[in-house]
Amino acid sequence: MNNIFCKLLFPGFIGLFIACSSPGGEEKADQSVSGDSLAYKNVTVSRQSEGCADGLATTCARALLQYPEISGFTIKGKEAISQRVQKHITRAFMEEEQFSTATAVADGFLEAYKVVLKQNDGYKKPWTLTRKAAVYINVDTLFGIKFTEYMDTGGPQPVNLLHYLNFNPSAGSLWEIEQLFGAQKVNKWKQQAEEIFRKQQQISPEESFDAVGYWFPGGKFSLPDNYRLTPDSVIFYFNPKEVAPHVTELVEIAIKRK
Repeated sequence: MNNIFCKLLFPGFIGLFIACSSPGGEEKADQSVSGDSLAYKNVTVSRQSEGCADGLATTCARALLQYPEISGFTIKGKEAISQRVQKHITRAFMEEEQFSTATAVADGFLEAYKVVLKQNDGYKKPWTLTRKAAVYINVDTLFGIKFTEYMDTGGPQPVNLLHYLNFNPSAGSLWEIEQLFGAQKVNKWKQQAEEIFRKQQQISPEESFDAVGYWFPGGKFSLPDNYRLTPDSVIFYFNPKEVAPHVTELVEIAIKRK
């Protein structure tokens, strides 16, 4: 497997590297990948309905799930991180469903499509579920996962989500941004982020978030726990409809760390 290791210069975290690994095949475990901290292998589960045999078919459902299976280490955080990854990968695509494995999610998605076809004569809309968890950083002090999801079940608007989880490998817990960089610096970033957010959403400094339909706790802007670290920035993300019903696109706020 080809891996690219790009050095990051995080203050207080010397020698951090991003591990960029390519996804696997159709339904298999790829070669294991070892970083400075955790070992894992990329697993892919792929399913498609019978209607997908014809590349031009519209009556078709496809499900693709990819995730890292963490192995080969005995530190305390292994089980907690593995459980959190599985929780994201196996979460229900319909409220009443429950799944324990990625394979069950894929099979359940195709089964749900079959039910819709039986109940709706002449139904022609295709369904797609693509859910991926990829390691974006893997070092002694930080194990980061990027989750993406695209789901189209024929409705007016597909689900399109992005979420980052940044783990403390030794404990298995999520790093709070204040733990990494200190409360004073994060408070400064919060002020900068609010200015950027208001400009992006065309909200004047005088307007309250409650008055214009945003859902921040207590009506005060807050940073999301959904963030990605780069060599010189921290990037925060609000998913569609996370902070307001009319915000239907991903909101990205990049802050220089220095």
